[in-house]
Amino acid sequence: MFDHKIDHEVTTPFTPPHIGITEIRNKSILDMARWMLKQRSMPDSHSGEKISTAAYVMNRCSTKRLNNKVRQEVWSGKKPYVNHVRVFGSICYKHVLDARMEKLDGKSEAIIFVGYHNSRAYR
Repeated sequence: MFDHKIDHEVTTPFTPPHIGITEIRNKSILDMARWMLKQRSMPDSHSGEKISTAAYVMNRCSTKRLNNKVRQEVWSGKKPYVNHVRVFGSICYKHVLDARMEKLDGKSEAIIFVGYHNSRAYR
């Protein structure tokens, strides 16, 4: 009924010519996350946020392989919106609701930017 097979191929470990495109992309994401760790001196407890943010940023960067176009632009024909991109680990200010503050309290609270949320919000 089915004539399709899966061929199992093995490669030699630690040989860059044998690494696939996916492995190269994963290495680039981890390198970017490692750089963000060193740049902002944040604890390892935020490593998941760093990797997620690195992937988010890389998905909005152009590549030589696509003639300096972004993946989303090639796929949909529209350039991605990038005005919301912020520097990882930078100081941001969160609005404090009026119900939660005293009369002379500040209207914002200083926090550290660690990534992006699915609902177009920051983390």
